[in-house]
Order: sequence, then C-alpha cells, then structure tokens
Amino acid sequence: MKNLFIYISLLIAATTLGYSLAPVTVVLNNDGDNITAQLNDYSSGSPVAVDGIDAIIVPTVTANGSGYSSFVVGEGDPDWGDILSTKVNSNVILDIYDNGTLVAQFRLDELQEQTARTEQLPSNVIIGNELKVEGDATFKGENTFKGVTTFKKQTTFEKDSKFEGQVTVTGVLKLKSNEFSDSVDIGDIETNIMVFVGGSDVDIEESSFSNNLVNGATYTLVNNGTGQNDPYFSIDLDNGDYVRVYPNQVVTLIRIGGNLYIVSRPGYGEG
Repeated sequence: MKNLFIYISLLIAATTLGYSLAPVTVVLNNDGDNITAQLNDYSSGSPVAVDGIDAIIVPTVTANGSGYSSFVVGEGDPDWGDILSTKVNSNVILDIYDNGTLVAQFRLDELQEQTARTEQLPSNVIIGNELKVEGDATFKGENTFKGVTTFKKQTTFEKDSKFEGQVTVTGVLKLKSNEFSDSVDIGDIETNIMVFVGGSDVDIEESSFSNNLVNGATYTLVNNGTGQNDPYFSIDLDNGDYVRVYPNQVVTLIRIGGNLYIVSRPGYGEG
C-alpha cells in the first residue's frame, strides 16, 4: 500500500529533562550471532569501564539481507539507566564485540544525537505535562497528548493521536495515508489522509466513513488519478453538502459532533 504524506508547518513550545542515559540505536555492518557491548571512557588514553560496568545488555542481533544489523543498546538494562548523562563526553566510546573481538567503536554523544533524530516514541499512551521532541520521531500507536507539546523536526504519526493541550510544530508533520477504491474500502480507513485509486467513478455517502473518525480531526481525501478521463469520487454528506473530486484534486473534511463537514473543496470539473 502506497503512502502519501501531507506536510504541515505550524508553531510550538515545551521542555523535557533527562538525567540518566537513554538507550541508543546502533547500526552495524556485521551479522555476528554473539554481539556484546561495553561503554568505556578513553580520557586517559586507555579504556576504563564507565561506572565499572563490565558489559552492557544487547538484544539478539539479526542482520538484514544486506548484512546490516540494527539494535538498541541499553534497553531494559538497569546499569545503563543508572549512568548519569553528565558522564558523557567525546571520549566516552561504545565498544562493540563479536565473540570477544572488537568490531566497532561509536562515540556515545554522536550515537545519542543520531538516536534522537530517529527516535521511536511510545505507543498507546497518555503523555501529560510538557513534551519536547528534539529530533525526528515516529509515533507508532494511538497517543493522547494532554500538555504542551513541541515537535522540532520531522515527526511521523502512523495512527490517530489526540492533542488536548497546546501544540507547536517548528518542523514537519508526516501523516499516515491509506488507499481506497470504493465506498466499502473507505469504511476501513481511520488515517488523516485517504487516497482514491479506484478504476471507476465512486459515490460515497457519509455513512460509508468509519465511525471511529475522531471528533475535531481533519481528513484529507486525494484523487490519485492523473488523466482527464480517470475516475472521480463524490461525497454526499448528511447535511446536504456535496462535492465531486476529479483527478489531481483534494477535499478536506472535519468531523464535529459525530458529523462530517467540508472544510475546503476543489472546483467542479467537467463530467
């Protein structure tokens, strides 16, 4: 299924505090089956285990078809979580071993920055107070943001999220999309972007949409056709409003009080 993302620029502000080390993501050109890690401080020229921790927990590593492995270091490791972030400097290195042989070294400060830019945040949770997302992030589940929330870079929402507080965006929001080809398909879609790929004209009534669409949310429907003779889809709402969407046209709906309303519409085409 093809994704179409809509890019929205808005405005936001908030803060977050971090005192202990968060897990970091490592990408390794190695398909070894016995990967271990150690966090060492090389300030003296020789490796010294940070906080005296001899080994860092590493999950089972499986390489992809190209021989690259991606895994998270420190997740679920209480020793890692006890390390203060103030211990991190340019001399603190994450050493990666395969069967006891050193195969890779990563500066921890650089890993932290890289991980923050590709951070995958919790799913199906309520996030209160203030949240500040500094790097690129992916929200994989349904989340509720109750406080002040700031997204500073590229943020992807793969499912519906609710915002009950102030939201500021200084980067880009990427919204998940799904395709439909008839009025039955559209009833299964709950994402903010719906892409028409049907092979014939389709008439959609308000009752065809999913009952799970969120009140207060907007939904953008796109006709993905390109040719003048490609099919259109039409929307007939309960309030009597009607719109027909031809190839390369877009309509935006909003759900309020359980009812759908047209926010923006294309001009009517020939047909």
